[in-house]
Amino acid sequence: MSLWYESSQAKNLLWSKNGSQANRWNKVQTNIISGVEFKVYFEGVVGNGFKGDIAIDDIELTQSQCKFDGICDFEEGLCNFKNSNSDNYFNWTIG
Repeated sequence: MSLWYESSQAKNLLWSKNGSQANRWNKVQTNIISGVEFKVYFEGVVGNGFKGDIAIDDIELTQSQCKFDGICDFEEGLCNFKNSNSDNYFNWTIG
């Protein structure tokens, strides 16, 4: 599954994931900063049999930056967490 951004000036891959994602819903958030009109679209390739399905649900587009919802696997960045690393301790804060 891939999420693409396209405008008259650019076409960019925003997010992509493949392979088994288990039998659960997975949340993804991404930010788009653009000064021109654009479109987003999903591209998916299904596999064979009943394990090769794809589902998309609850798409939300807002005119503000994504808000952190407490779920982060750190696969696509630090999710607004910052590490002060003072006194040889890892002190993670959000914001």
